[in-house]
Amino acid sequence: MANELGKHKAAIAKALFDEGRNGQEIQILFGVNSRATSQIKGGEEYSNVAADRSHGIPSEIFELSLYDIFRVLGADNIRKIHEINKKLCLADLKNLSVSDMTAMLDEHLKERDERRLQRSIDKINKK
Repeated sequence: MANELGKHKAAIAKALFDEGRNGQEIQILFGVNSRATSQIKGGEEYSNVAADRSHGIPSEIFELSLYDIFRVLGADNIRKIHEINKKLCLADLKNLSVSDMTAMLDEHLKERDERRLQRSIDKINKK
């Protein structure tokens, strides 16, 4: 059975294990269950995949709660990130760069701001 993380995230998980992170932290980070991380840590899955030490995930991420992230990003951005992630999983794009993800989020924010501005203009014009 294929692990739900995929090769790219499995490589990052291996690096995080090597850095001393535990399975629960990695599960929360990737939104997977304990089976996914324990199979990687135990070598049952992706044993041929090398740890990706260039992941760029700061250690501070593990000190934040999901609520902290929600407060900063807001519900709309969380939903958009979730939509993007689902599309990426469906498209099987495992090597999306942080800059690509940032560009996708920036585009969403720009579109959202334009819609908000247009609604404000429409309200003003109706008065």
